[in-house]
Amino acid sequence: MQDVRVINKHVPGSSAARVEMCNQIRAMITKFGTPTFFITINSADVYNSLVKFLAGSDIDIDRLLPDQVPNYWEQAILIARAIAAKFFNIYMKAFIHTLLGYHAEDKNLEGGALGVVKGYYGCVEAQGRGSLC
Repeated sequence: MQDVRVINKHVPGSSAARVEMCNQIRAMITKFGTPTFFITINSADVYNSLVKFLAGSDIDIDRLLPDQVPNYWEQAILIARAIAAKFFNIYMKAFIHTLLGYHAEDKNLEGGALGVVKGYYGCVEAQGRGSLC
């Protein structure tokens, strides 16, 4: 069973993967101390024009006209075509670098909007409509 768990921990959503995530979080608590802030981010990608841009639409995000704002169903179709993963990656990198002010390679002593961040841990799950959060 130990061999099965070693291999199974790399399968997203498996019980061994959840145990591995818990172990990683415990290691961070040992290294950095108890977390002081928890946050869940839902990017609302079905309402964001960046999704349409990533799908190849020729729009200027800075000068978006009312008739170019994507509707819910168009966005849902684009998200179902795996644009959600690209959007989520860009969105989360922007959140971590800009708002948290966290850069793994650079010791940022000024911090971001929440002060100095020593470390973070993120889990990703898929919503029923295909979006990631």
